[in-house]
Amino acid sequence: MKKELEDWAETMNKLSVEVEKLNAIFNSHDCALINAIDSLQVKYTCAVAEKIGDRWELLLWYWQENDMGKGGRLAGCKGYELMEIKDLSSLEDLIGIFSRIEPIY
Repeated sequence: MKKELEDWAETMNKLSVEVEKLNAIFNSHDCALINAIDSLQVKYTCAVAEKIGDRWELLLWYWQENDMGKGGRLAGCKGYELMEIKDLSSLEDLIGIFSRIEPIY
């Protein structure tokens, strides 16, 4: 799983740099090209999540809500202490914990 997470994060970070360049060019976060890249990032993230067994959308959360770990947000589940998720290693640990429980839909 480590290699998949590293490859995913590298790609997502590269795309984010390019999106910021486009934002500067178009002076907007809402244009067709940027929206298409965002959609591609979501689909790519979901594909990687499925490949590594992330059924809880933790990769999406890590990217969108935790700013690729820069947010240092806390996460966890019942029966486990909250963890600060600040890097891929802690994300991998969190996914491992969640893999031992059944999601409730």
